[in-house]
Amino acid sequence: MLTDTVDLFAGTPAYTHRLIAAEHKARTVRRYHSMRLPGALHCPALAGAQHAKATKKKPLPFGADVALAQRDYRRRALRSSALHSNQILIYEEALHRIRRAYGIDLMWRQLDFLTDAIEGHMQWCDETTEIRLVPREASADSMPSELTILTFDDTAGEQDFVYFELDFGPHGVHHALYLTSQDALDEAGANLDELAAHALDYDGTLALVETIRDSLR
Repeated sequence: MLTDTVDLFAGTPAYTHRLIAAEHKARTVRRYHSMRLPGALHCPALAGAQHAKATKKKPLPFGADVALAQRDYRRRALRSSALHSNQILIYEEALHRIRRAYGIDLMWRQLDFLTDAIEGHMQWCDETTEIRLVPREASADSMPSELTILTFDDTAGEQDFVYFELDFGPHGVHHALYLTSQDALDEAGANLDELAAHALDYDGTLALVETIRDSLR
């Protein structure tokens, strides 16, 4: 059994460590994902499949049990007493990529897991968290691949920041930036506002998940 004394993220890129630690202290979180689901929303089957696929390319310094525990740790941030609001915007394509990469059976399980999270049936996902899908036909002027904004109370010991990852082609992400200027926060916030304006509401999001589910039959 893994415990909190284990450094779950010792084998993950160092540039993510500040983000992961800060999630548990954040007052507000806003994030957009265009190509992949955030780790907290991975069902166990997807987490295991991703670990197995990555290990085939290059052995990872941790096992599948740690990969699952990493997701659980990220979920704990969603029920932090510090968290007042958490908005997760996901581009529809991120879901379709799961089917192409891992097949229909795993896609079924992931859609069930996501539906339970959206509907608030998960112990770690309550009314503080809003999960909305941005449909493929959305026409926002700016659609970044990934974008996250965290803000904090004065007592948190952390500065509000924008986080985004830099992808350098076929070898994947090599670095990430943490921007703390007010200009960066304002611009990123405006970008997320635009994306949110194109995102489906609660009922529309569930309807799109069901449409995708129907396409698997």
